[in-house]
Amino acid sequence: MEMALSNELAFLRDELAAQLKTLKNNCDKVPLEILKTRYKKGYDALRSDIKEKASEYVTRAMLRNIRIHIDFLTEGMAIIDGIMASSKDAKELSYAVFARKDMEEVNQLVESLRTQIIEALQPYADGKTVLLGGTEDEGQ
Repeated sequence: MEMALSNELAFLRDELAAQLKTLKNNCDKVPLEILKTRYKKGYDALRSDIKEKASEYVTRAMLRNIRIHIDFLTEGMAIIDGIMASSKDAKELSYAVFARKDMEEVNQLVESLRTQIIEALQPYADGKTVLLGGTEDEGQ
C-alpha cells in the first residue's frame, strides 16, 4: 500500500532510503570488522544519522494527520506509548532499518502501527469529543 505523504515527509523518506542503500552497499562490500575499525568514524556517523532520520520519519509518518484534542492528550499519548512498547511491529522496526536495511518493510511496519493507533484511539473519537481528526492526508 503506497501511503500519501506530504512533500516534506516524502523527502525525509527518500533521504532515509538513500542512506539505507549506502549502508547496505557498504556492508555488502566491506567486512563489518573493517567498517567498525578502519572506517569507524564514517560508519558510526552514517548509523547515527540513519537512527535520527528513521526515528523522525517513523514518528511523523505513523502519526501524520492524527490530532488529539487537548482534553484527551494524556490518554491518547498513553495509548500510543503502550502500542509502541508492546507491538511486535515496533520491535521489528529496528531490525528492518539496521539488520535488513529494507525501506519497503519500514513503510509496511509504519502503516501497521498507524492502523493499530487509529483503531486504539477510535473509542475516544466515537464516545467523546473529537479525538481523531483528518486522518486522511489533506492539501497534497
